[in-house]
Amino acid sequence: MPNAVALISTTIPPGRSRNVTLGFFGASAPIGGYLGAIWAGIFVEYVDWTWIFFGLAILGTFVFGILALLLPTDSPVDRKGTIDWVGAFLGTGGLIAFNIAWNQAPASGWETPFVSVLLVISVVMLVLFGPWGSRFSKNPIIPLGIWTAPSFTAVILVVLFSFMSNGIFLWYMVAWLQLLRGKTILQFGLEWTPFGIVATIGTFLAAWLIPRLAAQWILAIGSAAILVANLLLATMPVQQTYWAQVFPATIFMAFCPDFVYVAAQIVASNSVKRSQ
Repeated sequence: MPNAVALISTTIPPGRSRNVTLGFFGASAPIGGYLGAIWAGIFVEYVDWTWIFFGLAILGTFVFGILALLLPTDSPVDRKGTIDWVGAFLGTGGLIAFNIAWNQAPASGWETPFVSVLLVISVVMLVLFGPWGSRFSKNPIIPLGIWTAPSFTAVILVVLFSFMSNGIFLWYMVAWLQLLRGKTILQFGLEWTPFGIVATIGTFLAAWLIPRLAAQWILAIGSAAILVANLLLATMPVQQTYWAQVFPATIFMAFCPDFVYVAAQIVASNSVKRSQ
């Protein structure tokens, strides 16, 4: 996704065309999530669960081949620039090690040696990432200057908390419907249909609002929708009709990608230099 945003931002100049393109791109996440739920439900119930991954691998290969033919050739933004391999190793490696340790700890226990070692390694790598980029790297993978760009840091924080809220909502919604209400994966996918429909509508609504309303207000509307969706989920009883709270919560959450992520991409891409 970061590479796709970078490609859109460098090939399409700021303005209505870029805003609309980012709007359609932002809708790909919720629509893909909905189609993935249906995909998984069909394979689990009628084929074999392993084909969820085999099928995605085949689909990914097909998409890669199409993109290799269709992607435009662009001129390098910084011909004399170099890749910050050390920064990439420290930043990416630290995040991977932290993710593995944090996810394996509940199953293996915090006292397990490999969990503790990975956690320490991740912290050390992430701590070293900052000084390396600010003092030693000539072309840091994350230029520290972007954090001083207008509104950039605030937007990143909003998106961070929005992603957290979205992930928590999805995880608990699936767990609630399957473990407590006995829904199958396919039933959940079908009940997730309003999400895909509203997210698609939200794409066109966001594209229509972008030239008429400041991106900051679109961001605020999306954040409010996330808040309402999570409040509905937090106050939901164990057994209840689908239409009472699951349905409206799904509707509100559908506006999250189209409003928050699209508006954030516009604000962020317009706040930094083209080379960044």
